[in-house]
Amino acid sequence: MNLELERRLLALREAHSRGELPVQAIAAADRAFPRWRAEHATGDLWLHRMFDTLDFQREHGRLPKAREPSGSWLGRQRKSHRKVALAPDRVVALDEALPGWNSSLNDVWNSRLQEVVDFQREHGRLPKHAEPGGQWLDAQRKSHRKGTLAPDRVVALDEALPGWNSSLNDVWNSRLQEVVDFQREHGRLPRWKDPGSKWLDRQRQSHRKGTLSLVRVAALDKALPGWNESSDDIWDTHLHEVVDFQREHGRLPKAREPSGTWLDNQRKSHRKGVLSPDRAAALDEALPEWNETGSPEKLPWDARLQEVVDFQRKHGRLPKWKDPGGGWLNKQRQSYRKGALAPGRIAALNEALPEWNETGSPERLPWDARLQEVVDFQRKHGRLPKKREPGGQWLNKQRQSYRKGALAPGRIAALDEALPGWRRGRTHTDVA
Repeated sequence: MNLELERRLLALREAHSRGELPVQAIAAADRAFPRWRAEHATGDLWLHRMFDTLDFQREHGRLPKAREPSGSWLGRQRKSHRKVALAPDRVVALDEALPGWNSSLNDVWNSRLQEVVDFQREHGRLPKHAEPGGQWLDAQRKSHRKGTLAPDRVVALDEALPGWNSSLNDVWNSRLQEVVDFQREHGRLPRWKDPGSKWLDRQRQSHRKGTLSLVRVAALDKALPGWNESSDDIWDTHLHEVVDFQREHGRLPKAREPSGTWLDNQRKSHRKGVLSPDRAAALDEALPEWNETGSPEKLPWDARLQEVVDFQRKHGRLPKWKDPGGGWLNKQRQSYRKGALAPGRIAALNEALPEWNETGSPERLPWDARLQEVVDFQRKHGRLPKKREPGGQWLNKQRQSYRKGALAPGRIAALDEALPGWRRGRTHTDVA
């Protein structure tokens, strides 16, 4: 797989689908790459995400973690691969573009342990939660308390990091001190991405649930007055809850699940343009796909087009209204008839679905086909159709448009040539 060539062809296809590719560029691409318009075997949307991940690796020198851009996507590929549900051509593409993308869990665990060992050597102490390796180390402590940490991993931690599992109170107090230090330095409590913010949010959650001990509430009140009051803090807490849900379930919450309503409200605010830029940025960073819901109405335009293409391949026909993609396709036809469909989208529809706008409904037949229908009627009956006869209502609409001055000159000429006398409306031959 020639990665740079595939990236270039993908960029050409995407520009072409948006109607942004000049005619000269299309002609040049046709000459140089005769099959450039054909979607890549892995799927263009999938390929785009792979290149995003590759760009991250080139910039940072490593693969993205779960909360980083493309991290969730890469996690889904690993999960699909473990279930033997990842298409072979996608496995090949990942192996070629991102060597080591699917390293074994033990390899990953050992590398994280080494990260903490390196931190301790450099700083003379174990990392705090927000420092490199700190979150991972906390996760090991939690697993150990639950009895779910494998014995060989406990041994490895004891050997490499003596004292790694210090008492809960020691850990809690050190986390509190971390937030106190942050407040002294910045004059405010930590927010979403700041060190200590997630820990503080967990204290707020526990306090709201009534599960935070009175001793800890008192310690927080004394060390951090106002720790449980800010609306920004509450927003950050909700965001953390969604992140936790995604980690546990491998997906974003639905509307009726914990924090699902909150997330849906962020989407609504974003669509209305009332979501602040810093909150949108926080959502983009923490939940890269937060605004790409599974609701068909909210899928990207290209993805909806692909849905219809897939339906046609499977069923040998375009979807009807109630079929998957049928409602969306009908909306494209309506936009086209109103002159509100972008030229790039018309071109994409014409290329992917040549008959997309030639439905069996008489009201939606192309203008030329409707004209031919009236011509055929006249040949058969020796007169123009009345309003309730085949083609009659359409012809009446052309007359109305003509009288309003809204009928294009080209269409007037076509009517004059094919149907002399069409402008007069009812003639003596129409009278009952």
